[in-house]
Amino acid sequence: RRWRLRRWHRVAVDVGGSYVQCLCGAFYAVVYVQIHAPALLLAVALIIAATLLNMNPLFRFDGYWVISDALGVTGLFTHVGRLVPWLALRLAGREDVAALPWPDHIVAAIAIYGVVALMGWAWFVTRLIAYVCEQGRWLLTVVPAMGRGEWMSLALFGQLGSAAIGAIALAFFLIRLLCALRSRCACSPRR
Repeated sequence: RRWRLRRWHRVAVDVGGSYVQCLCGAFYAVVYVQIHAPALLLAVALIIAATLLNMNPLFRFDGYWVISDALGVTGLFTHVGRLVPWLALRLAGREDVAALPWPDHIVAAIAIYGVVALMGWAWFVTRLIAYVCEQGRWLLTVVPAMGRGEWMSLALFGQLGSAAIGAIALAFFLIRLLCALRSRCACSPRR
């Protein structure tokens, strides 16, 4: 049913959840000013964090769909991949390149989105790799000197648990990247 709506109505739907969260957060902030309950301040902070995460356009959360619907382009990630070879051929001076189905301002917006997404993902992956390496170095120095009871509590609640989560996230990202590259290579014609 979502696709039956007009483009700007879809944008309104995309922003609707964050709008309601912000209204609720504003209500909590007003009540906090009156009664100074720390739980309300925590709720406001969590609502702000959730809204910022939800409006992140790099993941397929509401921010991604706002951009996609505002531009009228479904599948931004796919079209960024389509734009790169087209742009390379145009820059090489080829005149026989088929035109893209969008006006120039939409092509420019998709290109800008692609550059920002690439920079964001590069930053995320480098930070994740640095974090996992830092945790690995820490583990190699601290864990061998610990007793069994200390090791178990660290594994369940401490840095070892967060290091494992970081390693799992990095492994998931790398597997996903390899699958995407493999499927792209399988689709390209062989000569």
